[in-house]
Amino acid sequence: MNLPTRKRKERPKTLRLSYFKNEGDHEWLDIPVSDHPYAVVLPVIQPPTLFSGAPHRDGLVIEGTSVRAGPNFYQKLQSFGPNKAFTQEFSPDLFGRLLAKIAHGYAVGEVGSYNFRPFLQGLILGTQTFSSSFIGGGSSQGSRRLLHQLSLEWRASFLVCSITLFSMEASDSAGSAGPTYDVIVGMAA
Repeated sequence: MNLPTRKRKERPKTLRLSYFKNEGDHEWLDIPVSDHPYAVVLPVIQPPTLFSGAPHRDGLVIEGTSVRAGPNFYQKLQSFGPNKAFTQEFSPDLFGRLLAKIAHGYAVGEVGSYNFRPFLQGLILGTQTFSSSFIGGGSSQGSRRLLHQLSLEWRASFLVCSITLFSMEASDSAGSAGPTYDVIVGMAA
């Protein structure tokens, strides 16, 4: 996506593409970045159980995926011939931890660390089991002028950060925003 970076010289020259030889057997091909078909694949998850009233579960409750293909994705993929597949590794726990870090950092920056009792520090540090109580899907945000959208609001006595990742990229390539995530950052102090 050619996003800004401080380590431009460390960008990879190639990216991997999976080649399926037989059923269940595959090899990786290294493809030049300019030729690689890329897509942003994000999970669609249930709302935080603290708000939805659903029973608490450990981990993300994934309902599906939102795929935003890059320019000429299918043409690029087909140009490598049959049996080629776009694959992406995904760890629900690491993704939940990423959302927790973004939300907590944004909340501290916007309202200050002494204006709420934080819920997410153990999750961020890896000392707490991931909880669907605090992190889940939210309703889509309106503006798509920026690559990522963040907003904070108080819902009852809870501070909630809404996050939409790659919102501009999603709207440019597919006509609609990607999923929004609601993260319950903490409680009123």
